[in-house]
Amino acid sequence: MDFGRLIGPSIQHRVFEQHENSLQYCLPFYLYGDEGRGRRRGNTAMFMMDFPFGIRSAAQAQTRKRKHSCDCCPQEPSLKKFCGEDHGAVPVSNACFALHNYKEHSFLTRFVMFCLPCATYKAFPTLVPFLLDLIAKDLRRLFFEGIEIEQHRIVTPVCLGLKADIKFHHYVANFSRWYTRMGRTTDAEYCHECLAGRAGMPAEDISERPSWERTIFTIRPWRAEPVLSQIPFDGNRPEQMYRRDPFHTLKMGLFRHLTASILAVCILWKYFDDLLSPDGNSIPILIQRAHGHFQLWCATFHKSPALRTFSKSLMSWPNLSTSPWFNTKGSDVMLITRWLDDFVGQLLLDPKEPAHIPVMKVMRSALKAAKDSYDVMVSHPLSSRACAIHLYEHMCTLLNGYAWLARWSLENDITAFAMVYKIHAWKHEALDLFKALKNKTAIKFLNPAIHSCEINEDVIGRVSRLSRLVDSRSMERRCLQLFLVKCRFLYKRAFPKQPT
Repeated sequence: MDFGRLIGPSIQHRVFEQHENSLQYCLPFYLYGDEGRGRRRGNTAMFMMDFPFGIRSAAQAQTRKRKHSCDCCPQEPSLKKFCGEDHGAVPVSNACFALHNYKEHSFLTRFVMFCLPCATYKAFPTLVPFLLDLIAKDLRRLFFEGIEIEQHRIVTPVCLGLKADIKFHHYVANFSRWYTRMGRTTDAEYCHECLAGRAGMPAEDISERPSWERTIFTIRPWRAEPVLSQIPFDGNRPEQMYRRDPFHTLKMGLFRHLTASILAVCILWKYFDDLLSPDGNSIPILIQRAHGHFQLWCATFHKSPALRTFSKSLMSWPNLSTSPWFNTKGSDVMLITRWLDDFVGQLLLDPKEPAHIPVMKVMRSALKAAKDSYDVMVSHPLSSRACAIHLYEHMCTLLNGYAWLARWSLENDITAFAMVYKIHAWKHEALDLFKALKNKTAIKFLNPAIHSCEINEDVIGRVSRLSRLVDSRSMERRCLQLFLVKCRFLYKRAFPKQPT
């Protein structure tokens, strides 16, 4: 396994110093933590280990044709400065064909370490930090000592980071810079990776080389060292251990604002008006009429959304002075994105005013880049060079299109397209890919989907459901027991010929 390509080009992990000659026996994993719905409107805190490879990765590496081309991505991308050289004859590592862990049952690649009800960890605030400290010490010991398996071979577990939303990251690391520190009247730093928000360094700067780029990983974002810093990682950039999550950044962040703002503009432009309707053309009626269009689109393409209707509450749009955003599940946001892409395309064929055409063209390009960027990440293993350039183009189109629409709405006194923190976070992801593409000899690039928490949320939901069904007096023990029993049955089903 090519460990350098798996970790990423910007991280100087300690594994390269400690286990330079035995990287093939290193076992990479991520950590993940979050809260789920528990008993009596309470929460259930969980912490788990997440392996980045899908369970069919070994078979994929053995059977897949070794080539650097991709059938779905263009082989002649428009960004010629990243074309590099022809790498067709270069041997390919097996890690390049490793599948992400989005397929199969989520319990096969994720393993719960502890599960606590809120009545316990709120009554004892130091309990979760104590457990995290125990886990960090054990992982540090395993990194240096390893695990002995058959034939006296030593396997070394290596932590590649903590996957979670920014709220859990702050809970674990106690950031002094995070998005709630965003200043409304004064400049304030609010990114844990850089000093964006400082005077002269606006976080909204999404140019090719933003002003805050030189401050990345220069000053630590905490006053006291977090407990997870005991785990061996990059000593020069310890905050890079807290990974950005494409699921919360895009589906649960940027896409929510993009789709709701585009729908709000279409409503204000009277594209859902019906002069013959006896119900009138008030905004709540227009929102319901838009849902009728969405329902018809879902029925046409055989989609089954979880939401039942559109409303001002669902769009978080109480008045015209508030920037809207869809408070829906991530799967529904993707359906709305695909519907709006088709709907805006139809409006371009017969616009009400010529001035709407350039705005709707930007809207459609941003929507198309949104759905295509997520599709590229989910459908690829570790991306080839052409696929990475293709993904970077979608990233830039989405960010630039959203920024253009935000400026346009500001100039036209329309409250929409809020410049939220998720835009800055996604620019960080695009900047990492840009720096990797600058290396003309690089062949493979790390897929951002490897840091996604989307399937981890499935584990949170399943274990939280168990926590609401078992006896509350022994919930912690019973949830872990039932989880392990389910894992055993799933393993026997997935690998029936393997010894148990």
